[in-house]
Amino acid sequence: MRIEDDLTARARLREAAIELFAERGYAATSVGMIAERAGVTAGLIRHHFGSKDGLRQACDQQVLTEALTLKGRALAAMEQRPEIIPEVEPRSVLIRRYLGRSMIDGGEGGSASFHALLNLTERFFADNPVAGIDDPRATAAATVGMQVGLMVMQDQLANALGDDGPIAERHRRVLAGAAHLFHPDLLDTAAFADFRRWIDHHSPASPPKESR
Repeated sequence: MRIEDDLTARARLREAAIELFAERGYAATSVGMIAERAGVTAGLIRHHFGSKDGLRQACDQQVLTEALTLKGRALAAMEQRPEIIPEVEPRSVLIRRYLGRSMIDGGEGGSASFHALLNLTERFFADNPVAGIDDPRATAAATVGMQVGLMVMQDQLANALGDDGPIAERHRRVLAGAAHLFHPDLLDTAAFADFRRWIDHHSPASPPKESR
């Protein structure tokens, strides 16, 4: 449930923490900062979540739920119209920033988010076979890894555009730019085949299979 639909003190604390954890990181965010932004007393954090760590767990769960919904919509749209770049809204920017920060900070939340996104992406490749992709897990891992890089660097990338427009529009431009990396003109079939042969040649030899 989003803050617009749930205006309780618990929801305000969760949303304030999501914003601050995304902006400053977990360690640099105090209980007092969260309470002040939420407009409630700090004691309510213990009342509703037990501790600051309990609040972070609630934030991780909320963000992951929204992230998986956003990812699912993006994959569905890509399946229908691969050339379409999804719209970027301020909420999705916040979700991406939070995920990037949580993966930098480490911990169970960041790891769980990465693997949930990885599994969802792997299922997409498995359900929508693409010629040449013989290892959906590895392709999904590389895809999510690149996306995490964009999450971690999204503010720097948006600022590098030198545009004073809305931040959501700058993030949309970054995503649009990233999409062009997959344009066939940048890596034609012959070049891709050469690249795969190079990888196979320089990869460690597979261990021999044990005889049964």
